[in-house]
Amino acid sequence: MKPARFDDQATMPRCPRHSRTALGVVLSIALFTLGAACEDPPPPVESPCPRQTDAGYVRTANDGGLVQFWTSTDRAACLTFHQKLPGTADLGDSLETSLVEAALLEWSSQASGCGADMCLRLGEPVGADAIFGFTLDGPNRNVISAVPDADLWRLLGEPEASLAVTLTTYDQYGRLLDADIALNDGGHTLSDDPKASEGTLDFASTILHELGHALGFAHSIDDEAVMWFDLRPGETRRGLNATDRAGLCEAYGCR
Repeated sequence: MKPARFDDQATMPRCPRHSRTALGVVLSIALFTLGAACEDPPPPVESPCPRQTDAGYVRTANDGGLVQFWTSTDRAACLTFHQKLPGTADLGDSLETSLVEAALLEWSSQASGCGADMCLRLGEPVGADAIFGFTLDGPNRNVISAVPDADLWRLLGEPEASLAVTLTTYDQYGRLLDADIALNDGGHTLSDDPKASEGTLDFASTILHELGHALGFAHSIDDEAVMWFDLRPGETRRGLNATDRAGLCEAYGCR
């Protein structure tokens, strides 16, 4: 059974800049619209944390080579993600919510353990009218959604074999403004108990990986990391390894 690939991260610059990264891809649409006239904000009052080690994590960079990061203002109140319900057809909404909460807690607790300034939380669910992407007029929310239809998935320009995609929106200085996650529900069977013999893929590992993209991480060169680029049927990666932790602690631990 072939592994499912996370697609390349999609990123949307604010005027507009964006990047796309994924394991397999899923988007629930309405795609972003630009809205009012776009003006780049003033230079940031803070810069991203520098890399400290040669650990195998990779940070997503914008077209100018600046890494993407959430500012301390965004992090102060915790990054909030919202599920679009109903979710994947493979799991009930209650189970899916508990798995999403566990993934958010894993990133948050690992950050807390090394003193990194980052926390994530689950907000109220959103309905079908929630926008996937970023609008200048707002409001914008970080949305997690499942795409049940193969034709809809293809409209996103994503390979049918991909498992999920994360679309991040950022400004010219690399400051992240929005992050949306889509799961290819129509192309793969997601499970809380994946089995290689059945070709099922682990939902918890998938959402944990996509949240890493939402935080500004690209695919790792460490094949045991959560941020590795693919996931095999029956395989689970439900906890950050040393490489993932190094990235998180170095990216958000300098202030």
